[in-house]
Amino acid sequence: MDHDQAFFALPQYLQRRIDSAYFSAVKHAHATNSHRDAGTLRSSSVEPPPKRRKTSINEWTADSGGGFVAEDPSDAVTTESTTLGGGGFILNDPDSTAAASGGEEGGHIIDDEMPITTGGGFIREVNEVNGNSTLQITSEVLPPWIPFSSIPTALQLLDLPPDDEQVLGIFRNAASGWDNRDRIDDNLEVTQADWRAVCTILLEPRSGAGDDGIEVENQMRPGDLEDDDEYVQDLSEADLDLQSDDGADSADDYNPRPSSGTGRLTSRQKATCIEAFGMFFPDAKDDLGQRRLMLSDIQRVTKLLGEKLKAEEMLEMLEVFSTAPDRSMGLQDFERMMIAAKLA
Repeated sequence: MDHDQAFFALPQYLQRRIDSAYFSAVKHAHATNSHRDAGTLRSSSVEPPPKRRKTSINEWTADSGGGFVAEDPSDAVTTESTTLGGGGFILNDPDSTAAASGGEEGGHIIDDEMPITTGGGFIREVNEVNGNSTLQITSEVLPPWIPFSSIPTALQLLDLPPDDEQVLGIFRNAASGWDNRDRIDDNLEVTQADWRAVCTILLEPRSGAGDDGIEVENQMRPGDLEDDDEYVQDLSEADLDLQSDDGADSADDYNPRPSSGTGRLTSRQKATCIEAFGMFFPDAKDDLGQRRLMLSDIQRVTKLLGEKLKAEEMLEMLEVFSTAPDRSMGLQDFERMMIAAKLA
């Protein structure tokens, strides 16, 4: 089943919870990064205004602006009747403006049409100093991904453990592209599609363990049991030969262990399952039946074999055949999986 189809097959309240947690974490991360970037720009990009050199009135030129009150505005008019410099609140002698052609009156507000060399204002905006504004968020469009560092926060919103290494490992692999495992966590990004796919598996309503066993047995009845009957018949003939050779002692020596949920397994099927299960635990000797197959074990073996198996597929496999609350598989669960997949 496609991951999108699996997501939309969930109840609507689960779909809303998954998307709500995703967008809440995205907004929180986006706001945090914006504030941090703004603080960095204020501290490093905005240069302090240069110190003003003290000048006398006689040194005023035509393009010098600013100041509150011009003490002698007539000195600010050049002899060649060029442009009068603006600036200041009030000119004491309005007639001095008529002595110059094209003069600009001063004020504390510059019109948009006025050139930058005319009258001064109080404080220039940051976007005028830098050329464009970079300190304000001008768009509310959120990025189409969530930082990996925000995944624990989003998991908490879904009442899921935020420090589960197996779940975090799945998101880490999804963010790194499954093939590039060398990227650091600070640079990883999880898309909404990957978020939905993993959360669908984690929050999908589970049926009872007994129902899973019945479903697996129903799936294997049409074609699997025909082959199993042949093996069971061969095994029965071999048992009769052993009984005729060893006598009554053979009945005590041969006491097959019943298996729950897998039906009757032949000796060859049993040996095949044990051998395959033991590949995940090379250090196990006598306690192989007590081992539990986790997601990390499957990822480790598939990597060693050079196989490409998505974490979603691994979780689905554990979800179907596991009878434990932590979605791990024991030897009997593994046998059921091997029979259903026709691997034994």
